[in-house]
Amino acid sequence: MQSWVSLKVDANNDVDRLRIWLVDGRSRAWSQENQSRAPDSQAIDLLQRVAAQKIAPLYGTRCLVVDFAPLRSGGWIFYDAGPGSKALSRHEEVFKSVALRLLGRRQDFEKNNESGVFV
Repeated sequence: MQSWVSLKVDANNDVDRLRIWLVDGRSRAWSQENQSRAPDSQAIDLLQRVAAQKIAPLYGTRCLVVDFAPLRSGGWIFYDAGPGSKALSRHEEVFKSVALRLLGRRQDFEKNNESGVFV
């Protein structure tokens, strides 16, 4: 059964999104796309676990991005997922970190209000 939900949008009416980047089924980084403020660390931790445990097993790709959108009423909902090779991000540090993970290397970067890595 389908139902409509009300998503939080920014000033340009773009859907706010939190993107979780996974490599080989493990959460490796996060970035916010079109969000006015960063989600709290508890939300990020919960959503990266949901992405790794429930969504990643459904895809057969080494690099996967999973987007979640905040509900106007509070909380988050799964929004979209797809291969990382087709994903766009305005966060150069995230791209570099994820690319090096695909090569079996690790590069962390300083967490900020718009992106971070998972150990």
